[in-house]
Amino acid sequence: MNLITKIKIFLNYKKVGEDYCGNTYYVSKAEKNPDVGFYKRMVLFSGEEEASKVPPEWHSWLHYMSDVVPISSKEFIKKTSWHKQNIPNLTGTLIASFPSGHVSRGGVRKSVSSDYDAWDPNKITGS
Repeated sequence: MNLITKIKIFLNYKKVGEDYCGNTYYVSKAEKNPDVGFYKRMVLFSGEEEASKVPPEWHSWLHYMSDVVPISSKEFIKKTSWHKQNIPNLTGTLIASFPSGHVSRGGVRKSVSSDYDAWDPNKITGS
């Protein structure tokens, strides 16, 4: 983040919270935007700017789906037994997931019963 961005944020926004990924969320100090009727909301990412680093509860706040500011905590809070911590998109990284047929894993996958078999005119069955 450069100096001009820091100055703009200091003058025009107030901090409303921070998530467990270290991203900081702001709301405009100015009057509501007449085009949409809302205060402008924004996020400053910690580290690389990657939209998938925004947890679901903050995503809904950023996109005006909710006016309730999520709990400002760096600690991950489990809501239910199946609720998992948000992780960013890992595509293009060394720890990305590669299926068995991917070129990085040999490019060959196991055959399955639903694989396509091309039509062969020499294999005509009698009727």
